[in-house]
Amino acid sequence: MELSKLPGKPVLSPAGEALGYVKCAYVCKNFDKLSCLACVDGEEEEFFVPAQAIAGIGDAVIASARSKTPVGIPSPIGKGVFDRCGNFLGGAGEFDPENKLLFVYKNGGCAVFPAETIAADEAIIVYENAKQKPAAHRKNVQKNTKRTVKKETEAPPSPPRAENTVHKYLMPSRPLSGTNLLGKRVKKTVFSEEGTLASAGETVTPAVLKKAREHNRLVELAANTLTE
Repeated sequence: MELSKLPGKPVLSPAGEALGYVKCAYVCKNFDKLSCLACVDGEEEEFFVPAQAIAGIGDAVIASARSKTPVGIPSPIGKGVFDRCGNFLGGAGEFDPENKLLFVYKNGGCAVFPAETIAADEAIIVYENAKQKPAAHRKNVQKNTKRTVKKETEAPPSPPRAENTVHKYLMPSRPLSGTNLLGKRVKKTVFSEEGTLASAGETVTPAVLKKAREHNRLVELAANTLTE
């Protein structure tokens, strides 16, 4: 599942009733699967759809139930990514829950970091290894590792260190399929071949996100929305 494609999708009931649209995704605390979707209805009121209540995801999300409270933690997609010294590494453009990998885009390139080396809150901090993470973020990684060792006859190999991961996974740029930018303000005007795509101070809406996809300007939109 590509979490970056979820924001902006319409949300429908099994009977076809329009419930709203997806604002962002939430993932489990150990970054291994989708936990719920944060959505907005026609009156701009927020509601949540638990993962177990999602009947299907295609051009729209079919939701069989809704909740008033979220489960899990917000997806890292769309957040600014920094190293532990405060240096900006780029914008989180995609997250793979199955393989627990975070894809970070900056200046036409893409770097990939293992989920166990990141701490996600309002922004994402990348550490050299899981042991350097603050205890509150490290706790879930340690618990998950213990369960894995008990179930397997042979412990899985240790993941590569983060400083090597950047070079190992460095790859040419590929078009961003979408980012979690809905509701955020554009800090610098973004242009397309046809003119102004999003003006400085403008709030990112599903229409702006759609236009950015059509004109292949998601990288520029993310860069001018996530950075100061």
